[in-house]
Amino acid sequence: MSSAAFITAALAVVASVAAVLLKQSSPHMALLLAVSVCAVVLYRLLGSFETALDYMKVLVSVSGISQKVIEPVIKSAAVVLVGSFCSSVCRDAGQSAIASMVDLSVNISCACLALPLVKLTVDTVGELL
Repeated sequence: MSSAAFITAALAVVASVAAVLLKQSSPHMALLLAVSVCAVVLYRLLGSFETALDYMKVLVSVSGISQKVIEPVIKSAAVVLVGSFCSSVCRDAGQSAIASMVDLSVNISCACLALPLVKLTVDTVGELL
């Protein structure tokens, strides 16, 4: 697993240097290179995400935590990861207004995903009273 991290880091460094050199002559191609490398890195990470998700499922089954509690947390984490990627790409492209809207939509999405947890908390407190 650590060798994969070193390979990914090396790919990122080489691509970053290439993008800086390419940016002088063709900024559009430099952006395309950066987005392409980001997509490759995310693709390489899919196996790690799957492993982490499987491990979380085991932890949930062992701990007895309800699926209703852990599901919004996992979904929120996924929304934040995808939103962060999209926002970074928009900022790299010089579109900070679009990046800000992506950030806002991520925040709103996470708040909506948390609503079942709020309801569960209110119901639990109601039962205790």
